[in-house]
Amino acid sequence: SNSLDFNLAMTIPSKEALIGTNKNISYEVDGNPEQLMIHIPEKFPNGGKLRIKEKGHRKNGKRGDLILQIKVNS
Repeated sequence: SNSLDFNLAMTIPSKEALIGTNKNISYEVDGNPEQLMIHIPEKFPNGGKLRIKEKGHRKNGKRGDLILQIKVNS
């Protein structure tokens, strides 16, 4: 994975993982606050990852991706 990628983890209830959901997430990368609406598809596996393009670290005019790991509460 790219060194500019930013890793984040969040936990959702199993019901939401089963039916799919939209989540508003807030995080900080390189000192800058970010807010995103993300879609978690239905039947999403515990520990599965979503890659959100160009929402990671910035360097030399480039931007990495946000790697969001979804943990599912049983």
